[in-house]
Amino acid sequence: AVFDFRPTDCAKTAEAIRKFFRKQGIPVEVTEFTEKNRLASVLLQNVDTETAYDMTFLCVDNRMGVETARAIRELNRRRPMFLISEESHCEPEGFHLCALDYLIKPVSPRRVKEAVLRIRLNGLSAG
Repeated sequence: AVFDFRPTDCAKTAEAIRKFFRKQGIPVEVTEFTEKNRLASVLLQNVDTETAYDMTFLCVDNRMGVETARAIRELNRRRPMFLISEESHCEPEGFHLCALDYLIKPVSPRRVKEAVLRIRLNGLSAG
């Protein structure tokens, strides 16, 4: 799942994720969210089910993004989460939210690769 309150940025990040997984030969489905309430309702319905998202990329350029990240952490502390921002000013917040990585916009497929590799390095599962 990708959350960004800016639809254009959300689409760009989702495309970088798709490109990375296509290059690896791994089928991927990326769902884009630009509304916090829609993302929250989907996550609440699928907290620990087979349909839950394997990983979440969240824009934290404003308080809405940070609040969304906190809410996701309250629902599931094990799900891999990556934070995205235009600047590094929110990076310290990521440590408090147990984010695996912090990506600066625009997100490239190379940065997606580096971020996803952290799942294995941290002994987590993406699915």
